[in-house]
Amino acid sequence: LARDDTCRAPGCQRRAQFGEIDHIRPWTNGGTTVATNLHALCSRHHHLRHATRWTPIRHDGDGTTTWTAPSGRTYDAPAHELPIDRTVTGSDSDPPPF
Repeated sequence: LARDDTCRAPGCQRRAQFGEIDHIRPWTNGGTTVATNLHALCSRHHHLRHATRWTPIRHDGDGTTTWTAPSGRTYDAPAHELPIDRTVTGSDSDPPPF
């Protein structure tokens, strides 16, 4: 997921490009495969999440993910979103720059 620079688990700095995509609300429980329901996790945290009762909730307003541990304690993982360049230059007829 281009939006996530690192694994979305609290404190994990593993690069998202080497991780796995996870449904925040599991597909088997009605979760859809859309960007707002997906996040990048490293392999370790993806498997930990499904093998234990760690539960993530993504806050759409600021991109923070709150993780609830099996003990009930919560941890916040701030958004690590990459900036999106929304500037438009040239016209549609310009050749691509590569």
